[in-house]
Amino acid sequence: MLEDQQWTVLFNWVKARVGIAGNEMADRLSKKAATDNMGQLVYDKIPRETMITEGKEIEMTKWQ
Repeated sequence: MLEDQQWTVLFNWVKARVGIAGNEMADRLSKKAATDNMGQLVYDKIPRETMITEGKEIEMTKWQ
């Protein structure tokens, strides 16, 4: 266990992934991994929060 070895783990919040080379590479690689060789989407799950946000945006547009 890390605590037994007297390790200290720190977490930092990063506002956005844009402009950070390692994060942009991670984005590209994750998108590449989500598609197979034929360019078809392999992973098609949508996070709950994304569905809620997009639903609110659609309804707000309809309302306006």
